[in-house]
Amino acid sequence: MPSYGCVAIVREFKSPMSDLAEHPEPPNDEEAIINATPSIDIEKTFSPRPRFAYIEAKLFIVLWLISITALSIGKYDYPDFWMAYLTHWTILLTVAYSILSFFSAAYLAMCPPADPSVLEGGTGLMIKTMWVSFYNIVLTPLL
Repeated sequence: MPSYGCVAIVREFKSPMSDLAEHPEPPNDEEAIINATPSIDIEKTFSPRPRFAYIEAKLFIVLWLISITALSIGKYDYPDFWMAYLTHWTILLTVAYSILSFFSAAYLAMCPPADPSVLEGGTGLMIKTMWVSFYNIVLTPLL
């Protein structure tokens, strides 16, 4: 049977994030369920090392996006009409996400969580809000 390049690649693709095997018996106790659930390391994901360079890059991106947005608003004869375009809503959501991303990285660098796999308290709220804003950036242009 002939094997085409893309088919061979797809056939060999294995993702560590998704488990396609069905488990015959789900775990019964809560500890087994928690241990079987995949989790991410919040600190390594949102504030990787070298932290200073990462936060500095995030700050540069935030300032760049804010300046582009200000220049875009400033070039209109009627700045109040700037919000009439869906593209501009996406720019604002991108700026909001970038600001949240910068503050999340800075906060996690200063105050790392005790358990990096658990989203609790202010850290959890900040990370979840950042995820929701990213989700809105992805969906807004599709409207």
